[in-house]
Formats: sequence, C-alpha cells, structure tokens
Amino acid sequence: MVTLAVVTSCSYYSAYPKYTTNSYKKTNPEEILVFPKSIDQNYKIIGLIGADVKGDSIAAIEKIKKKAAKEGADAIIHFSLNQLSSSEITGGSGVAVKLIHTEDVRYSLR
Repeated sequence: MVTLAVVTSCSYYSAYPKYTTNSYKKTNPEEILVFPKSIDQNYKIIGLIGADVKGDSIAAIEKIKKKAAKEGADAIIHFSLNQLSSSEITGGSGVAVKLIHTEDVRYSLR
C-alpha cells in the first residue's frame, strides 16, 4: 500500500502499468467517479493512471477521466492532484478500477 501511495502521488510518470489482461468496453468519462481514498465496494484494479495538463485542476480531472474511460474504468480511487508552483502544469494520478456490482457476482450451486 505504501508503494501505491508513493507511485500515485507523483504525476510525472510517462507510462503506468496495467494490472489486468482483461479488456473492458470504453466507458463514459462523465460517469467516472473519483475518490481520494479507497472505497467500500468490490472492484477490479485496471491499473495506475495519470495525466498532466497545462491548466487547472478541472482540466487535469477531465483528462484523467478520459484516459480512464478508454481503459473501461468506472472509477478512479486514491486520486490526488499535484501542481508545480513554478509552472502552470497540473497533474492528477490514481488507480483506475472496474466496479463489481452484486448482480455481476455469479453463484454456483453445489
């Protein structure tokens, strides 16, 4: 968890690893939920995600949501924003996740 916090708190990573080989259908960026911490819901980790933009925090959030949507994410957890004081660059990073809804859980009869 410490490694995750360190990696997601830095916004200047050129490539983020994917944690799944599953491929998900693209989602709507406007429907992606953003959380600063973990959530009390089942989910599958897609991978770390980040974006740097010339602009404010709203622009950074919009860009990271678009990137997460391309991966099929429903939410971004452990989200953080970083702004360099010497420039107009704002970065955002977090963990893209696919939410698992209870109706998606399949039970077997044994």
